[in-house]
Amino acid sequence: MKRIIPVMVIFLSISATLLIAQEQVIELSFKAFSKGTTVIMDSIFIENLSQGADTSLFVYDSVLQFAIISSVNNYQNPAHAMAISIYPNPVVQTATITFSFPVNQSAKLLVINPLGQQVAIYKGNFRAGSYRFLFSPASESYYFIVVRGERNSGYGKLINLNRNSSRCKLEAISEFQNPEKQSFISTLADFPFSPGDKIRFSCYAKTKEGYSGSDYIEDSLVSSENYSFSINPGIPCRGMPYIHYSGKTYHTLQYGPQCWLKENLNFAYLGSWCYDNNILNCDEYGRLYDWASAMEACPPGWHLPSNVEWYELVNYISGPSGAAGKMKETDTTHWLPPNYTSNSSGFSALPGGYFYNSPGAEPYFNAKRKDGYFWTSTEDDSENKWAWRWFMDYASEAVNHNRDDKRNAISVRCMRSVQSRK
Repeated sequence: MKRIIPVMVIFLSISATLLIAQEQVIELSFKAFSKGTTVIMDSIFIENLSQGADTSLFVYDSVLQFAIISSVNNYQNPAHAMAISIYPNPVVQTATITFSFPVNQSAKLLVINPLGQQVAIYKGNFRAGSYRFLFSPASESYYFIVVRGERNSGYGKLINLNRNSSRCKLEAISEFQNPEKQSFISTLADFPFSPGDKIRFSCYAKTKEGYSGSDYIEDSLVSSENYSFSINPGIPCRGMPYIHYSGKTYHTLQYGPQCWLKENLNFAYLGSWCYDNNILNCDEYGRLYDWASAMEACPPGWHLPSNVEWYELVNYISGPSGAAGKMKETDTTHWLPPNYTSNSSGFSALPGGYFYNSPGAEPYFNAKRKDGYFWTSTEDDSENKWAWRWFMDYASEAVNHNRDDKRNAISVRCMRSVQSRK
């Protein structure tokens, strides 16, 4: 695709413009960072949480518009009207748009669909002279072509005979002086927006190390904003980057068809303990649960994963011999050194240790910062005594699993039940 603006501008700064009538403009600019370094954005998933709609902005889009305007005539200035040529018109595939400015001026070329929403834009500083653009329509029956300058403006109507395309394309084919922005954007005719709506922007990008990562921002849009995403490894579950449970926020992670919570569960329940009976350890590492409480403690709509579901997770990430090197939280704040890991999966496993509560010895806590153990829902014997667990340690990249006495207490990660496979 031919571009006039530098590629770096598209990659490092994506803007969204919402035009409310003629004068009010909300412009949103986005940048993404990973460990202080600017990174390329792959896409932004946009959800209107107030009206229940969503759409996506991809990297080959440099500008995203939502337009609510009463009439296309708002763009016409009768005192300084200019002619716009559209040929051929009606159009089957591509039309050439031609217009001229008598004097130098800043101006915009806009393409507006029948709902009054902008689907393409070019904004720049124009020298006196003639200009040409190629426009390929999407599926609407007609479009308004609008030129709005500081000194001159005009508009025309393009009739579209090709209703099979899903995307508009606007491309300059003559020179410009210091163009500021160029837009090739998806048609957003079905995306509702009103000022004050709560919008969630979920950005997907590679981290500084090249791992798949993400971040999200929520805001009620009433004015222009500059947003910065902090990209960390891991992809949230679609449409559900977090949940609230018992006064705490848990983030989500998508692994194939599975949706997991990113944090160890910290929900006070009979049969659970804080390491060393210190609530600060619960806040940092989550609670330790005996098996019976682990089976009941996950949020509504979530469950304790089975041994099979844990096996599927581990194999999706890497396989047992190397998965811990991609699942453990990095550095040695929580894990003892050397803690071999990249955490490229974003799972951020923590070494919460365990509480030994089996008969025959005094109960005791052990292995915090050294080992992370996680219950499964799968029992191992007919005596109702043992259940399977998965674990990883500070000095290995492997994930292992074995059985443990149900009366002992270890960490819990929950999985979304609607995607469960028993």
